Amino acid sequence: MFADTIMLFFVFYHTIIVCQNLMNFHFIEKFNITLEVILLTILSLFFKSHFPEFTYIVPLTLIWIVSSFLTESPKTTFIFSVVAFGISYGLWSFSSLLAALLVSPIGFLFSLTNPNIPVLFAAIFNILLVSKLFKIKRFQKGMPFLLNTTTSNIAIIICIILISFLIGKPLLNITRFFKTSLFFIFVIFLIFIIHWWQAQITKSYKQALVQRELESLRTELQEKDSLLAEMSTKNEELGRLIHKDNKRIPAMEHAVSEFLVMDYTDKETVLERANTLLLEIQKLSADRNDMITEIHARKYKHHATGISELDTMLNYMEKRAYGEHIKLSVQTTLNLLDYVPSNITAEDISHLLSDLLENAIIATKQNASPVIQLQFYQAGKDFVIEIADNGNPFEANVLVNYGLEQLTTHA
Repeated sequence: MFADTIMLFFVFYHTIIVCQNLMNFHFIEKFNITLEVILLTILSLFFKSHFPEFTYIVPLTLIWIVSSFLTESPKTTFIFSVVAFGISYGLWSFSSLLAALLVSPIGFLFSLTNPNIPVLFAAIFNILLVSKLFKIKRFQKGMPFLLNTTTSNIAIIICIILISFLIGKPLLNITRFFKTSLFFIFVIFLIFIIHWWQAQITKSYKQALVQRELESLRTELQEKDSLLAEMSTKNEELGRLIHKDNKRIPAMEHAVSEFLVMDYTDKETVLERANTLLLEIQKLSADRNDMITEIHARKYKHHATGISELDTMLNYMEKRAYGEHIKLSVQTTLNLLDYVPSNITAEDISHLLSDLLENAIIATKQNASPVIQLQFYQAGKDFVIEIADNGNPFEANVLVNYGLEQLTTHA
């Protein structure tokens, strides 16, 4: 009775803990979890005595129902609850095996016969394993990939098969060997699910990179389309200028030719005609220069991201980059006010980007054709700020010690 109580308590307790960690959302406080699990354990012990086939399925269903009310997402909660139960029971099975391996030689040497000692050791190992599992960096954000239908179907099928073993075990007259084998089956399942978990995280990370790359290329393409439209407009203006010149320049040429063959004996008339031609030539030249200046005067464009402080900084950095003969491209199709989190001030984001652009200018200014690209875009639900440049690549020791040591080539 004691062993069953301890086992059921920790299995259900860690089912809720693992479920919350997998969802990366803590919807029940630990104190309330303890009260809920005590009630679930009592209920499970009742079913174990009278309806053993419902020992696990009814408490697990209640966990799902309560969690669904708290998260308002029954389908998602069902997926995570089932997977969490499979992991929790697998961890308990592994803890039990560790306890058996530890206690068996000690019990043989010291003639320990109390059957509750292995269970207590299993409980200690179980607490340690669960706490350590989610301290592993790769597992800290849970299983967001389970929201993918195909992935969740695979996980649920595997876990339901294992739960079916637990439901069917009391109904069948199975041997002690088979009961023991179930522990090994769950341990193998645990090893598989952790390996599968890690593989899915890697896969989802690669998919996120591909999505970000596509969004980056889409933003770049939209910016190039905008640049192409701007160049087309300038070409049209230049075409109109050339068309106008095709009329005005021959007319001016004809006027100058006539002036050159005038009768120069009437000096007053010649002088008046010369002054008139000079004014016409100056006006023609001034008009042409004004139009060319208007079309090509701005070597760097002014930005309008929606955040005035950031616009000022980007305009300054682009002017600096132009002064260093660096091509700085800023691409965005978003109004950043709608995407930058409210807890990040305009001053903070301007400071961050000015530092990163400063680093990029330092890294590229010695190159033959330096290029820096800054992009703002949305990849899925994420707002992405991406800076790339064609500066010298990082050295091996920088990559190895990245985030561990402070390294700089521009102290």
